[in-house]
Amino acid sequence: MMLDFILLMAFILVSVVQFVFSFMPLGNEDSTVRRLPWVTFSIIGLCILIYFGALPLTARQDEDQARTFTELTSFLTMNKEILGDEEVREKLKHAGLFSVEMTMIEDQMAANPQLQERYRIWLAGSDAQSMKGRFNTLFKEFKSANEDHFFNKFGISQRGKWKPYQFVTYAFVHANSRALGLILPLHLLFNMIAFFAVGFSLEDLWGRGIFAAFYLLGAVVSAVPDALGGVGLIGASGAVSATMGAFLIRLPKTRLKIGWFSLPLALPLMTFGKRPYGIVHIPGYVFLAFFFINQLLLWWFFNYRLGTSTGVSYKCHIAGFAFGMGVALLIKAAQTEEKYIHPKIEAKVSFSATPAVTQSLELCDSGDIGKAEWKLKSYLSRNPEDVSALMALIQVYQRSMDYAGMNSVYSQLIRFHLARRDKEAALYTYDSLLSSFPDEEINISIPVRDWLSICEYLREIGMTREASVEYERLVSAHPDDHLTLRACVQGGECASNARDFVRALRLFEKARSMNPPGPLSKKVEAGIENCRPHIFQRPQPKPALEPIMREVIPPVDDDPEIVIGQILK
Repeated sequence: MMLDFILLMAFILVSVVQFVFSFMPLGNEDSTVRRLPWVTFSIIGLCILIYFGALPLTARQDEDQARTFTELTSFLTMNKEILGDEEVREKLKHAGLFSVEMTMIEDQMAANPQLQERYRIWLAGSDAQSMKGRFNTLFKEFKSANEDHFFNKFGISQRGKWKPYQFVTYAFVHANSRALGLILPLHLLFNMIAFFAVGFSLEDLWGRGIFAAFYLLGAVVSAVPDALGGVGLIGASGAVSATMGAFLIRLPKTRLKIGWFSLPLALPLMTFGKRPYGIVHIPGYVFLAFFFINQLLLWWFFNYRLGTSTGVSYKCHIAGFAFGMGVALLIKAAQTEEKYIHPKIEAKVSFSATPAVTQSLELCDSGDIGKAEWKLKSYLSRNPEDVSALMALIQVYQRSMDYAGMNSVYSQLIRFHLARRDKEAALYTYDSLLSSFPDEEINISIPVRDWLSICEYLREIGMTREASVEYERLVSAHPDDHLTLRACVQGGECASNARDFVRALRLFEKARSMNPPGPLSKKVEAGIENCRPHIFQRPQPKPALEPIMREVIPPVDDDPEIVIGQILK
């Protein structure tokens, strides 16, 4: 009894926190990796491809399911007497359709043999047979709509009818969410964002092969409790929970970037000029432990105590999280990273940390930030292109929250990649620099030519909206540079192509104020004339996913900023 009381109090406390605040992990502070996390990207890409590729089929099948279910339940509500037929009841039970009426009829017939006999006589009549025929037709349609559904074929099938391959395929299939008549990929979106927040760091530490095997095995293990219980299952949340459990053990002190939103506190916060949403940095051991405890309490209350289902598989999350912790503990105990994984990865990335870098990181870990910084700077003065030393110096500046220092070193890394014509690596490095700043204090300044190269690369790969954001950020940081005029015009063109006419007009008007020469002046005026009708005729549309992508674009106070890496990855 005491344990139940403690668990109930904990459940109430956690429920209140979740009612007031909605949380979503968006990334982590350790954004520097040795190699691009292709396994993480591939898993996310495959899930997205499967979801949208199957969407026309699953949307139609969802409607068929809903229709046949409604027709069957409506028929049973209007013809409850057919539930007296034992064959009808068995079919409904086998399909997972239980009802209070079924239980009441069974109890009454067990207690009253005369009632049972009257039912038997009635069921032999023509009216009952006609009613039963109609039931069989509706039940067959309902059963077919369920068994033929894409989710049932590639997810874990219900009532123990699963097939071995479904223990892998279910993790790449996601449900459709409906709101205001729209189909939204919320199940997919939440799973993939949470996976990216922790997945890329584990892939970098464990290597691509081990991480891929771990993810797939995590999907298999997390599905076992539901499969054995005959419960259907789809979605990557079990495998994602496994990566979260492993992250808790391997990187417990790494801070996660947690997006939060509070609907209950929205009005009071806005009254005092505060936003009811934002991003906070929370140590992994705090947030992930809260997540695991929350899943345990939800399972205990809804599944164990009440015996009900909420449509969320807490058992899957718990099993996956426990599996991830177990694997991480085994890898840690066996020193697998130190003995086998790191030597192979370091050999592939073509450089290894020198003693000076290793010693500096040890000094940083011990808290001697100043000495670690001095040692790295001294080493870099002799080896200015040692990438491992530059990355180590970034870690030192992250510990001391020296944003100017981080800006300087990231600028060197960006120059390093651009000098080798690796624009993709330069773009990812730039995104890491963006992510290093607090969300409302972004103050980036890198050489204008390098910044222009990144903007032009974004434009080349078709990310025109993101390019316009970066052009404007460049203009704000370097308003008097002779290349700023070029940035204004190119940024305005990108914003116009992305139909962000407010931003385009700002950039073109900034270009006009710089007195561009003849041909360029005509281009600027044409850009301004093109923007004004779109702005003054109707309000600017907001992107459908703007709150999820949490765009916040300085220097405009209310504009969103786009974190390029989240879109690329």
